[in-house]
Amino acid sequence: MTISKRGLLSTSSSTLIALSLATSMAVAQTASPLRFDERWWNQAIHDAEREGFVAGYLDCLQSAHLGASYADYIQYVSANVSDQPDSVPKTIQSATREMKSKAVLKGGENWSGPHGFLDGDYWGTGPVNHWLDSQNAFVEGYLACRQPPVTKRAVDRYTAAINRHYANPKLHRDKIANVLEEIIAHSEKAEPKP
Repeated sequence: MTISKRGLLSTSSSTLIALSLATSMAVAQTASPLRFDERWWNQAIHDAEREGFVAGYLDCLQSAHLGASYADYIQYVSANVSDQPDSVPKTIQSATREMKSKAVLKGGENWSGPHGFLDGDYWGTGPVNHWLDSQNAFVEGYLACRQPPVTKRAVDRYTAAINRHYANPKLHRDKIANVLEEIIAHSEKAEPKP
């Protein structure tokens, strides 16, 4: 960029092209489908992120297989995931069929209802520096089960909307899945039909 004698900003065509390409790449990255494969799974920053994905996927799936912990699923996926684009969701599906249920410990927590403890209290748990990663991963897992393909743009939008919902402390008992389904339904109504 240069400034002319009049003080106007002048930009070379190569600079404009570079800026245009960078913007296009950023938009494409947020709009292109995410891959939930071995590389993605192994690059997860921490187990809270992996747990978030598993929790979101299973919450959407509503599997009858309730006797395994998230740690069991994380272990199973870690041992069986492949480089296929949707390997993590397929491996979680496989785990629901192949893992053995464990007996509930006497005095252990027992949750009723389809979404158990997955509410606003769960949404904001864990180390603060892991919240956004695990929240995004929950939404990624839920959407991977519900409506693939999943895009970063959708994940960011839905995560932000859920955070706005739970900003009202009176709503902390609302189930994450119910909040997310309402947000999805609202956004589908708002999007123009082709």
